[in-house]
Parts: sequence; structure tokens; C-alpha cells
Amino acid sequence: MLYTFHILLILVTGLIWSPSIRSSSLAYSQAEGVEDKTYYGHERSLIDWKRINPEHWVDLVRWKKQRKFRDKTSSWALLNRDRLLREHVGRILECFGKCKIYSGQHYSLGQYRSLIRERDTVITDENSYAWIYLMDGTMVRLSPRSNVAFLEINFGSRETFLYVRITSGDVVWLSRQNHTLTPSDKKETDALFLPLSLDAANYKLPKVDIDVDNMGQSIWSMDAKTRNQNKYHVLNKFIAQNNYLIGDRVTRSLLVTPNGTLYGTNLYMHLVVLPFGNLYYRSRPPGIYNLQHLVPGHSQYNQQSISFYKRGQGADGNTEIIDNSWHKVLTTGDSTVELSENENKRLAHSEFLTRRIPTILTGRELMLKRYSLGMLKIGVTTQSLAELAGYRMWQIDHINKFNEITQRTNFLLTHTDNVETQRLAISLKLREKWGQKDDLWQTYSYGPWAYKRAVSAYALATDPLQPFNSDRERFNSHQIKAWKILNDLK
Repeated sequence: MLYTFHILLILVTGLIWSPSIRSSSLAYSQAEGVEDKTYYGHERSLIDWKRINPEHWVDLVRWKKQRKFRDKTSSWALLNRDRLLREHVGRILECFGKCKIYSGQHYSLGQYRSLIRERDTVITDENSYAWIYLMDGTMVRLSPRSNVAFLEINFGSRETFLYVRITSGDVVWLSRQNHTLTPSDKKETDALFLPLSLDAANYKLPKVDIDVDNMGQSIWSMDAKTRNQNKYHVLNKFIAQNNYLIGDRVTRSLLVTPNGTLYGTNLYMHLVVLPFGNLYYRSRPPGIYNLQHLVPGHSQYNQQSISFYKRGQGADGNTEIIDNSWHKVLTTGDSTVELSENENKRLAHSEFLTRRIPTILTGRELMLKRYSLGMLKIGVTTQSLAELAGYRMWQIDHINKFNEITQRTNFLLTHTDNVETQRLAISLKLREKWGQKDDLWQTYSYGPWAYKRAVSAYALATDPLQPFNSDRERFNSHQIKAWKILNDLK
């Protein structure tokens, strides 16, 4: 009887939530100059009908408290939409082995084009590797035993902010640059992932006619060095096309680890994070990837600036990173030392694997064109970003020196330092307690487990034969259009 009375009371007095949502959004739009928006993939109604508690729904006291808050806050509907929004951070470009994507307590196995949302965690198993494309064009490479949580992606009008926590693993972080690359005639180093599942990124050799009198020479009409150089020409063409569409953008990255935090713009970083152990990091110079040519008009946004924040010192304990050498952060997180030449050799194998990766970067440009132009292109508005791409536009006003992304960054630098300092203190106590068990810590030392499979693939990689035209019978499966579509063939 009481339940029926509450329902009738709500209906008679007209206190239905849905109309008030619309009116409050319009009021906020008129007052603050922000359009009413519904994010792509989200319902217009803010009521979660699947999870709603019937007792809470008819609780008049609870409703009055909510009504009082909404009357004071005209933008409550938009704020609630922003709170419920879980934006797409990126997609897996390629996974070798087993890559687990955790959303909460459950996981799914990642593969080509698997979606990664905010607060998702990607974990690679033993002998498993992954290349991940982030929606701003950043590429992330994970080696075995990596654990990376992609917590936030925030888009401004001309900049992007990424917030990631790296718990463990060998991670390469490559922000997208507007540079073109100098062609190299040497073979690709990360051959483990080749050919890519994204078939359009793989270099296609032109077909040649067979010369019966000189068959060997006709099949190998294009030498291996020329083929390798042509991969860079294809990549540079895609880079120039995308630069024209998206213009200049800055990517800010906040990389949180147990031992310290790295923050900067347009990062080119290599990190090795050992659980209960040391942190190794290096700012990699552009020349290591042949990034030597600038596209005209894009020079000012390709400078990277990096700062390292020690544990227990908050946002004020930063040290600007100037050199490109390897650094080691001790387990306490309060001191950093530069590695010696002998110690650098331990990390040389893993570092070498990402030195020449034109096919991987071509895949990046194709993924950017397919998935990211909606939020990166020049002239995108708050309305279009929300309704067509499903992202919130973070406000930046250079005239009034107001930047929401800067405010968010300053908060996270302090907040993450407080949280990680407490976690670090607990982990140090655990290590002191278990310190006598040497076999436990052998698992957490850096070694061949991080690169052995990938280095072997590079050593065994060979250049493919040149395709040729002949009168050999062609199978129907190679001619039927539906077969080509299903197998992503040209």
C-alpha cells in the first residue's frame, strides 16, 4: 500500500526525473553557453533501469535530497553525464601470445582491434607481446609480464591528456610526432608482429613479369634494401596526409609507477618497472627512430619536455630530464642514479627491438584515420565531439589563462603521489618480511624473459619473395570478393 502511495504521489505532483533532466540541461546551456549534449553510445535518459533499486526509487526522503541538490546546481545533468562517461582510450593493433583486458574483476582476451576503455587494465602473459594504439596516436608496446592500467584520456581543443599507471613490465611509450622518417635500408627490428593483422599496413611488393631467360633476376627485381626503404616512403605519405587533417596537437602523458611519476609532453620513453624492485627509464632521442625531417609548419609541437617526480614530495619534487641516458630509481622511490655503461648493456636488447618499425607506425596512421579523426581534426566542437565521437571536450581558455587539463594534471600529481607513497611503504615492509626467500625475487629481476622471443623472431626474419605474374591457375578463394573482405585482403 505504501509503495503504491509513493508511486501515485510522484505521478500526481509531476516529479518525474526525465523532464527535469532536459530542462536542467537547457538551463545550463543558456546560462553557461554550453550546448545540451548526449554522448555517442549513451542513452538520453540518466536513469539506469537495469540497476535501479525499487526501494530507492520510491524513497521520498531520498528524492527530496536529490531535488535540493539539483535546484542549487543547474548543470547537474551534464555533470552526471560526465561522471558516467567511460571513454574509449585505444585499441590493440597486434597481440602476440595472450593479452588480457581486465574490466573490473573479469577479463577478455585481446586481439586485433580489441577496444580498451578508461579504467581497463591490459596484462600480458609469459612470452606475450602487444602493440596498443591510443586514440591520440600514441603507440604503446608491452613486453611479457606487463601490467598497465589505462585510467583516463581527456581531449582539449588542441591537446590531449593521458593518465596511465604502469604496475610492472617493459613498456615503450611513443607519442605521435609530426615528423616524417628518414628511410633506412635495414630490415625491421620488431619482426615478431609481422605481418600485421591490419593488412593495409603491410607493404605490398609490386608484381613483375617472369623473364624465362633470366628467371632469378626477374623474381628478385627489387632488392631487399629498396623494399625496406619503400616502407618509409609509404609511411611518410600517410603522416603527411594525417598532419593536414589534424594540424598541430600536443599530447600530455602522466605515467605513474610505484617508484615515481613521469610527466611531460610528446613523450618518447622506455620504461622497465620491476615489482617490488627498481624502476629504469630513458628518454629516447628522436634520431633513434630516424625522426629527422620536420613537416613545414609543425616544428613547435615536436619538442618533448619530461619531468620525474620522486615519491613523498608531491607536485614540487620534480626533476627535469634533459639527457637521454638510462636512469635507475631505487625501490624507496626517493633517489635516482644514472646507469653505468655495463648496466646499459642489460637493456640494449629490448631497446633495439623498437628502433626500426615502419610497418607498426604505418598501422598507427591507418588506425588514426579510421578511429580518431572525429576527435582530432581541426575545428572539432564540443557538440560534435560528444555526439559523434562520445568524448567530453575539456575547456581551455588561453586569454583568461584557464585550462581544465592543467588543473586535472596538478590534482593527479599530488593525489597519485599520496596514494603511491603509501603503497610503496607497504610493499617495502612486505619485502623486508619476505627478504629471506631469494627464489621469490628472482622472478622480479630483469632478464631475457622480456625480449628473448622477439629477438629470436628478428634473427630469423627474412625478406619475402617478389610476387610475379604467371599463367598458373588461380583459386576461386583468391578471386571471390566476399572472401577478400572476410580475410581483409586487397
